[in-house]
Amino acid sequence: MLAVAAAAILLVYRLLLRPWHLRWGASDAEAHGAMPADELIADPTLVSTRAVTIEAPPERVWPWLVQLGQSRGGFYSYDWIENMIGLQIHSADRILSEHQRLERGDRIALAPDGSGLDVERVEPGRLLVLREPTGGWTWTFLLEPSDGRTRLVARNRWTTAGGPLSFRLYMALIDPAAFVMERKMLLGIKQRAERGTGPAAGTRPGAIRTQIEHQLDRRTVRLASWLLRRTGGRIARPFGRRALVLTTRGRRSGRARSVPVQYFPDGDAMVVVAANSGLPQPPAWYLNLRADPTATVELEGRRLQVRAEELPEAEATAFWPRVLATAPDYARYPERTGRRIALIRLVPIGERPTSRA
Repeated sequence: MLAVAAAAILLVYRLLLRPWHLRWGASDAEAHGAMPADELIADPTLVSTRAVTIEAPPERVWPWLVQLGQSRGGFYSYDWIENMIGLQIHSADRILSEHQRLERGDRIALAPDGSGLDVERVEPGRLLVLREPTGGWTWTFLLEPSDGRTRLVARNRWTTAGGPLSFRLYMALIDPAAFVMERKMLLGIKQRAERGTGPAAGTRPGAIRTQIEHQLDRRTVRLASWLLRRTGGRIARPFGRRALVLTTRGRRSGRARSVPVQYFPDGDAMVVVAANSGLPQPPAWYLNLRADPTATVELEGRRLQVRAEELPEAEATAFWPRVLATAPDYARYPERTGRRIALIRLVPIGERPTSRA
């Protein structure tokens, strides 16, 4: 009789509960559609796609996502369960400025011994792909904007191909536990990101100034670009500044995107600052350059093809006083954001003909 009851429970789980929790919160399109990095495990044994809607834009969600990890921001789940098995997880309730930057190859620890997942792909503000070192598991997080809100979609792909029977049994047992922990994690990120979007956050003087400055910059892009082109950049000289028009290729649209940017000479190269008014997310042109580092700049009547190189942290720190010497107002940007503001060196690789008079 006991065996029959156990079989009935297992059947209900396999037919009803498991299909539900493997796609908890996800729409049909999200559950069945392709996601970045799916190709890393072409023939998975198990796939889960879970999602949550967050009443905040992606730039307020990303800082919480990028600091995931043991000895970092934690996992925003049931810390007490994780700590019962010695993982020493402590989920943060604030954005940690020292953990706002990830690069491919970085390790996201799951346990005190350093075991965990490696960063396979990262697009700040949009995508984080983690991969188990032996290639048996990928964990992908995608942020999709939607009318001022964000869909946070998490996908796990596992393969047990070639693994021993004990590992396949372990995966079958941990499957429901993984759902419980990941669901709590998604809700934990949602709670933290939404907490900073209420009236109190919107009325802070610093937040208001940042938003006003950002909106003014956005609405004057075309005018400023036109003025710089018409004057060869001379219009900025009375203010002791140097500015250029930077044209990148949109990482999603593939279209040319031009913006005016202040620059700081560095030999034959030019250094630009990805400040974005001090907002939590970097500017679009920076993300475009990460996807395609070739670009065009227009300055002093010339059009140059350039290659973008992000300054390593130590070099950027050493260069920062040169930025402040020319533009002391830039000191306010690091105070406004928890992310490290990137400095990009634009290295000329050729001069392009111009069709402009």
